[in-house]
Amino acid sequence: MTLQALTYFISVARHRSFTKAAEECYVTQPALSRSISDLEQELHCRLLNRTSRTVTLTPEGETCLAEAMRVIAACERLRERVNEVSREQERPVRIGYIIYDHLMYLFRLLYDKDFAEQGYPLEPVYITGTEMKQRFQEGEMDAMILPEPSASDLEDVDCVPILRGRAHAILSQNHPLYDCDSISITQLSDSRFIEWGNDVPLLRAAYANLCRTAGFEPKIVDSAEKMGDMVAKLLIHNAVGFGTAVGHEFREGVRYIPLADGSDHFGLVCVFHTETGAPQVERLRRTLKESSMQ
Repeated sequence: MTLQALTYFISVARHRSFTKAAEECYVTQPALSRSISDLEQELHCRLLNRTSRTVTLTPEGETCLAEAMRVIAACERLRERVNEVSREQERPVRIGYIIYDHLMYLFRLLYDKDFAEQGYPLEPVYITGTEMKQRFQEGEMDAMILPEPSASDLEDVDCVPILRGRAHAILSQNHPLYDCDSISITQLSDSRFIEWGNDVPLLRAAYANLCRTAGFEPKIVDSAEKMGDMVAKLLIHNAVGFGTAVGHEFREGVRYIPLADGSDHFGLVCVFHTETGAPQVERLRRTLKESSMQ
């Protein structure tokens, strides 16, 4: 018994005509008739009553028609599901980010792991932190790159560290501490600060906490939503900003200087859903986990 034979039989039963069924199935009438006869022989019963003018179903034929339609429908579902999985394997991993330097750090990390040869199709999405988390929770985003403090309110997620490090002060070249290789938070007590905006409240609170733990309230003169804005505003105000350790990123006129007495939980994490069946997402997660263990 073949799917082709069942398809031919369904067509004959629908049209009540061998001629019309043969036209619909793009097959000769003798070939279609042989296929139906073979099906009847295999089932050991007559499925159709044939006359020169009409074709009708026998009781066995009625049962065969109902079952054949279920089989064909199941095969269509199987085909669609397999095609869906195939498309899912080819679909790029949608990964959100809020700071361009973070995305570049991830790319460098992946290229060090033969990213190009292994082929991780990524679809980076530059987006605000609030919207990114919302779209992630709704399943529209496969992963997110976040500073570690910003991921502390997420539940049922897998946070894979991709960079561990202390908080960094971002200083303009006119700041008196610009040439230091490392500074303490207390040395910044008289400085003016650019804080992160409302879009990353956990990160903003974490940095403000560093100052309060050191015994002073930061003097906020402006806020920024993006790293580019942060740099521009601290240059304008000759102020200080805080940033996640992002490797060896240097921008003209500013330096990232590690805080010697700062927390060591200001690295980057790549956030994944706890469970996902997308093969490309799982491959990316495994690669980053292997990197974090080295």
